[in-house]
Amino acid sequence: MTGRTAIAVLAVVMAAIQPIAAAAQTSDAVGVVTTIDGRATVARPAVPSPLSLKFKDDVFGRDRISTQENSLVRVLLGGKAILTVRELSEVTISEEPGRAVVTLPSGKVAEAAHAPG
Repeated sequence: MTGRTAIAVLAVVMAAIQPIAAAAQTSDAVGVVTTIDGRATVARPAVPSPLSLKFKDDVFGRDRISTQENSLVRVLLGGKAILTVRELSEVTISEEPGRAVVTLPSGKVAEAAHAPG
C-alpha cells in the first residue's frame, strides 16, 4: 500500500453526531484531547512550528496530530466519537458540515462512535 492509498483511510462520519456545528458556536474546536500517553505534537496552519499536545487541548479543523514512539492520543470528536492515534502516526482533522474527516498519511488509528438511542 502506498502513502497516497492510505491518505483517505478514515472518515469519521458525524451525521448522527452533530455537535460540531454546536461546538462551532462557542469555539472553533472540533474536538478535545481526552488522553495523552507519551509525546505528541499538533501543527496548526496559523502557527509556524508544531506545539506539544496536552490533556484537554482543543483540536481544530486542519490540525495535524503526530505521535512519537510509545505514544498514544485520544481525541473526542463532536462529543461522541473517540479517535485514537497510535504511536508513530500522523493524522489531519478537517471539518465539513455535520462531520469531521480524518486523513491518515502514515501510522495507525482507531475510531469508535456512540450511536444515539
